Amino acid sequence: MAAMLQYQIPYGHAQFGAVHAGVGYLGISKSAFKFAMATGGGVDFNLNRRFAIRFQGDYLMTRFLDLRQDNLQFSTGLVLYFGRKSH
Repeated sequence: MAAMLQYQIPYGHAQFGAVHAGVGYLGISKSAFKFAMATGGGVDFNLNRRFAIRFQGDYLMTRFLDLRQDNLQFSTGLVLYFGRKSH
């Protein structure tokens, strides 16, 4: 089991900030900045010392006009490691 875990690297993240919308978005009459939040996580599956495949899922929440928008995003990609890993 321990050998298997060294090839899988799980991670998580959370971001809090603002989102901007221009006139016409959801019927708003003037540009506005509103609260936004994104959380998510994923796992990297190491192929070798330089490359990994990443699977990631994120949740994005925004609010405009007292309406809440909830969005899910899923992605995958190739990870390229630079430099040396310290142990």
